Amino acid sequence: MRTVAVVGLILAACTQPAAAKKIEKETDEKVPSKPPLKLGVAIRAARPWSFTATVGPVALGAALAFKDLQKDEFDLALLAFTLVTTVAVHAAGNLMNTLVDFKKGLDTESSSDLTLVSGDLQPKQVAMLIRRSYGIAALAAIPLCEKSDAPLLSLLGMLVAGAGSAYVYTGGPGLKYRALGDVLISTTFGPLLVAFAYVTQVHAFCVFSLYPRIRSDRACVCAYRWARSAGARCLAPYRSHCT
Repeated sequence: MRTVAVVGLILAACTQPAAAKKIEKETDEKVPSKPPLKLGVAIRAARPWSFTATVGPVALGAALAFKDLQKDEFDLALLAFTLVTTVAVHAAGNLMNTLVDFKKGLDTESSSDLTLVSGDLQPKQVAMLIRRSYGIAALAAIPLCEKSDAPLLSLLGMLVAGAGSAYVYTGGPGLKYRALGDVLISTTFGPLLVAFAYVTQVHAFCVFSLYPRIRSDRACVCAYRWARSAGARCLAPYRSHCT
């Protein structure tokens, strides 16, 4: 049953690549020649230097899970699948940003990513890389969901939220262009990634016990104190992980 559900996730993830393909068709005229796709250029287009924004929160969530679990309960394979899934989605988001910015004419020779502006890549190739990135994320999510004992709906919900956020940042509604990009990034690269890495290991999520421990986010601490004063206890069915 879990495998069937994850296959459904893969099919759902195809909506983002399909949107990328539509953008690709609209921008084909801008780059008449098709340069050969080189691995180094593809990696550069994915902006690997930005992946620390994903690895950091995932590492934090894993560290919190390690603290709450017995040493023999922590699963390094789950952590590896989590990193592959989240980094691949991050790469898809970076590539989508490059493609849409190019379509809108926002990229110039002074931009941080010149793979399309310089002609090193064609929009069709960037769209293909987006599809492959989402595909890698979906494939890594299959063993992740199979190995983790976390509620499947919780895992799928966070996976869909992460994949969707990578798309809507510049694609679709284009939150980046509506002064909402920072809000999306703060939510995705903060609470969502930390919670995802934690839940895959601990198999439960208690927002009122997890986030007050992340002292850099004062809003979470205030929300925790307010909820406790109102009598809130735990959002997860596993009360043993709540403090």
